[in-house]
Amino acid sequence: MAYYTRATAEFKNDLGKYYRLEINDNTLSGHSTDTFTLSSRGFDLNYETEDRTRFTGLIPSNVEFDIITTSSADETLVSDIKGAPFGRFLIRIDESDDGTSYSRWWAGNLLSDVSDAPDLSFEQHPSFTFTATDGLAELVDIKLDRNTTYATLNTLTTFVDVIISSLKNDLDSSVFWNVDHRFLRTMVNWYTANMPTPATSVDPLRQSGAIFRAFQEVENGSEVTISSFEALDRICRAFGARLFLSEGRWNFTQNNAYTQMASGGGQWRRDYYKDDNDIIATGTT
Repeated sequence: MAYYTRATAEFKNDLGKYYRLEINDNTLSGHSTDTFTLSSRGFDLNYETEDRTRFTGLIPSNVEFDIITTSSADETLVSDIKGAPFGRFLIRIDESDDGTSYSRWWAGNLLSDVSDAPDLSFEQHPSFTFTATDGLAELVDIKLDRNTTYATLNTLTTFVDVIISSLKNDLDSSVFWNVDHRFLRTMVNWYTANMPTPATSVDPLRQSGAIFRAFQEVENGSEVTISSFEALDRICRAFGARLFLSEGRWNFTQNNAYTQMASGGGQWRRDYYKDDNDIIATGTT
């Protein structure tokens, strides 16, 4: 299912960064050059979890923004979003230092929940508040194997494969990353005596894994696959790590990495493309 640009808006924040918010619609047959007007806040990015413990695993994020209607096209856009099924509209936010060259910064599903507003025509410029989510929370309702076929219950799959497969197969917004875009960054350095010592090209998440049966539970005498959310959360907790969307990529970051970076000790980082589990870029943070 292809997504095409429905409308865009741009603004510059107080720190001199430029942002472009693009609303995409999967019912179009081509890109539109329509624009819309954002309120003075631009947008708010929020990270939310069920708890605030140090070892919180998945950290979903959402974006809120306001559209100020100034035309009949804006009214139609607002109406379409209100009545749309989940997944029809996606938003993509790009960032730029100069207002010319942009790179992806955040993406998510635009929800149909729209704030109430006075019954005014666009001549009075009523404002409507929208929310978009990065999709992590929605993975609670998606089985790990819904869009991915594992050879057998006893096939060993690396944790990097499980992470990338869950994110690219189960999140609609993954369409915004092409095959040559950096999709996932890992910062993990826990390993066992049976694994190679972590290095720039040696990621413990590629040196370890689990058979698919490990992601199943017995319910009423039958084996049932757990959700993608639960699978990703278990991997996070096993490595004392967090998974979140930031700076245009998914980040799987071990909590102790922050302490090592702050002390100047450095921390290996590895980047992956969306369609390949081979490390394509490395470095130390």
